[in-house]
Amino acid sequence: MAEKLKHETVKGGKIGRSAKTGRFVMVSTARGDDKASPLTESVVKGASSKRKEAMKRLVNR
Repeated sequence: MAEKLKHETVKGGKIGRSAKTGRFVMVSTARGDDKASPLTESVVKGASSKRKEAMKRLVNR
């Protein structure tokens, strides 16, 4: 059975996460769909952590 995905829209395309675990699994762009490599997974995690930190700074103003 295929794994269910949650898609999130981001600049330049969409990312897919496992509905069960929330783990980053694929990237969709105008050029097509690709499975996530360890490098793309680390880039997405870095961007996510930067957004979370920025939101914390805004809340603490």
